Amino acid sequence: QLQIRRNIPAALNISLAAMPARLQGCAGILCPPRRLRNCHVKASSCSGALQNIQKPKQQRRKAMPASLVAAVLAGCSGRVHAKDVQKPVGAAGAPAPVLRCAPPSRVRASRAAVPLVSSPLTDSPSSKCSVKSEIMSPSPTPEALCASDAQTNVKPLSPISGDPDRHQDEEDRDLHFGTHFKHLRKGEECCLHRPAHLATFPVVQSVQEISLRKEIVTRIMRAHLYCKLERRTLHLAMAVLDQYYLTQRLALQPIILAATSLLVATKFEEEIIPEIDVLAVGLGEEALQQPEIVLGEVELLHAISFQLHRPTPAHHLHWFIEMLSGNMCEEERKKLTVMTHFLCELGFLSACSGHWPPSLHAAAAALFSAALLKRTDDAKKLQKFIAPGERGHSRQQLWAILKQLLGLLSNRGLQGEIVYRKYLHAENLNVSFEAKRIIAFEMQHDEAWLQHQFATLAASAVGCAPTWALL
Repeated sequence: QLQIRRNIPAALNISLAAMPARLQGCAGILCPPRRLRNCHVKASSCSGALQNIQKPKQQRRKAMPASLVAAVLAGCSGRVHAKDVQKPVGAAGAPAPVLRCAPPSRVRASRAAVPLVSSPLTDSPSSKCSVKSEIMSPSPTPEALCASDAQTNVKPLSPISGDPDRHQDEEDRDLHFGTHFKHLRKGEECCLHRPAHLATFPVVQSVQEISLRKEIVTRIMRAHLYCKLERRTLHLAMAVLDQYYLTQRLALQPIILAATSLLVATKFEEEIIPEIDVLAVGLGEEALQQPEIVLGEVELLHAISFQLHRPTPAHHLHWFIEMLSGNMCEEERKKLTVMTHFLCELGFLSACSGHWPPSLHAAAAALFSAALLKRTDDAKKLQKFIAPGERGHSRQQLWAILKQLLGLLSNRGLQGEIVYRKYLHAENLNVSFEAKRIIAFEMQHDEAWLQHQFATLAASAVGCAPTWALL
């Protein structure tokens, strides 16, 4: 009230005590001070308006013009004809005007047709005539509306293609690879800041640290499989783990690092977070203490600067599989999908995977799967898209990743890895056993099988730094 009292000019001579109680709180809204300073309204007219507000309801209704009442009712409930308004006759003590609304068949809501407030423009005789004619004009029938639409030649919008359901996947794929993929690659380069030659170097240096990282990755995969989490959760956990290794802080114990990496990724990606006891069973640990996990999460998040919204291979796998499986049947498509996921997760066992660009990691897994399933033409199409040009960093990195995937798949100890046993079940079509069998057969007959499958990539990598010896 003090704020309103200060802003109201003294020339208006309006006191808050004279206003009804229900209007005192709204005075600042109904009459903003800035507008009150700029308007030229006499104090007598304002005081007269307040006196009219304070009158009883019956007298206020008498004082309102019948045309204004008709206009208000027309704007709120439909059209009201001027002949249905009985104007008051006689002295001031005459009864209030009785309003009769039009029948429902004649009522049509049209607030814009009738002015609700009087103004110098609407008080002119010509405007009054136009308002009266608008009120008296009958509402158009549905047949008349249809006839007017037919005259304007209104036609429904045609779909994007003749059969939208049939071509929708094709249009989405063209939109992704034509527009979205360039922005994803650009954001990936800005986020990671990793030179091309680092694709062949591990994120840790010593042999002991490499074996320790492999053990942590194995425990994370085991807990991920035990808790039945999403694939994108595993990809984010691997990205967080390698990013922590790149900071070279290494202040956490290995089991705490494995638990916190997976738990942080779970809280970011999943809707239901597993309990600490369930997570400990999945990690193969008897018990994990809650305070240790909390402190480990704080240390990990500070080390990676809370950057959890980061690119992973899971953002690209679906679209690469869509590009490769255009002409496949349902069974071949499912086999390609499962084998691509297997090879992508197999790549996490490499100590160099922390330096791989996620798009090239996913592309290498898809290309390797297409080569194993004899889809040479589709592999060439994806290879041309992901690594254009005769030479370049993308081709060198892609070739380095393919060589490391071949080394992991040819390893004799692969049958003991958790990722191999995960894809050995019938629900995953035994793709790990199938991939191992195919690569053993091909390498037995042609030791340069990979070079022959990807001759362009192999030629572009001539003269580059060789793959690190420990791989």
